[in-house]
Amino acid sequence: MSADAKLGDTHATITPEKVAEMKARIGMVTLHQPLLGENLTEAHFDTMKRYAIGIGDDNPLWCDPSYAATTRWKEPIAFPTYNVGGLEEGVPEGRQVMPKGDPLRGLHSFFVGADTTYYRPIYGGDRTATLGVLENVEEKVSEFSGRSVIVTYMNRVKNQRGDVVKVVRRPYIHTERGTAKKKEKLAWEATRYTEEDIAKIDAAYEAETRRGAEPLFWEDVNAGEVVPGVVKGPYTVKDWIAFCIGVGLFGAFGAGAWRMDYLNRKRVPKFYMPTADGIPKSAYACHYDPEVAATAGVPAPYDLGAMREAFLVHMLSNWIGDHGFVHRTFVEVRKFNYLGDVQWCGGQVTGKRREGDLNIVDIEMWCDNQRGERTTKGTAAVLLPSRETGAVRLPDPPRDLP
Repeated sequence: MSADAKLGDTHATITPEKVAEMKARIGMVTLHQPLLGENLTEAHFDTMKRYAIGIGDDNPLWCDPSYAATTRWKEPIAFPTYNVGGLEEGVPEGRQVMPKGDPLRGLHSFFVGADTTYYRPIYGGDRTATLGVLENVEEKVSEFSGRSVIVTYMNRVKNQRGDVVKVVRRPYIHTERGTAKKKEKLAWEATRYTEEDIAKIDAAYEAETRRGAEPLFWEDVNAGEVVPGVVKGPYTVKDWIAFCIGVGLFGAFGAGAWRMDYLNRKRVPKFYMPTADGIPKSAYACHYDPEVAATAGVPAPYDLGAMREAFLVHMLSNWIGDHGFVHRTFVEVRKFNYLGDVQWCGGQVTGKRREGDLNIVDIEMWCDNQRGERTTKGTAAVLLPSRETGAVRLPDPPRDLP
């Protein structure tokens, strides 16, 4: 590491100049992969299955080739939030490439949600490419950390056949580590579970149902209907590791093992900070290291927000079965899911509609923890087969998609 490379810029601040520099980049193409799964170059049954298992879903549609062969898909498809592949080659006409260097480097970044529209499933052997664009930069005053900046990326994902697979918008909130730590707004105490508490959670796992091959018809769904929920927890480091293995995320943000981590420290020294034991650890360690989490003003390690997005999609796919299709999800992460927490995921039908030959059901969904706090909220639109019009037709992306 060079002599002028400094570890752990925990005193980085938000300034008008930094915000202006970020706003000047709106509309520019990013040259980094802003979706989880950047370390996987091609979809493969093993990685697709590993991802599903990593979020606790052993649905045979994702995990059993012999079963999947009997469905309309004819082979296993990937869990909807699974990502694979690199960046799309070339830059669209009229777009500029974002310059190197992040004006907000040194600030802590939190995933706060995702707005995803799905158009096609991913199959084994697929290679996808992402076009990422910085879509918006917004300043905000946060109760947790004071002044903050929300940066939103839009990502279009295409497969090797030229089909748009999904379009994802992901906002990230950037906060000042020192300010968040001083405000100490987050009151938290680890939960101690009784045998009765664990028995209740186990009963929910035991009662989890999957529709599978039985069709759920659009005509049979009504507003107010409850979507059967799923439970996830108590959350442990083991669960976090399983998810990371599934998304190929142990190298996230360039952080790796042994020498690879050393090389990344040379590349982005301010992404690392020395802890009390003198070991330089990446900011990503906030998900498993209490000391690093504390530098961001968080009282304990916490999950990746994308995990709760996946939890809710798991619930939806259980309900709609093999014949349905998750078309759109909008998820907002409102509170942290700390180590030891449980997430009770639920949903309710708010209405149904037809757009052309698409039979759509709208759903409100959420995650509540064991304290009764709503940690996540969102909405979804799923496509169902119809007794009148037949099987689900996969939707077409809009012609004016940027």
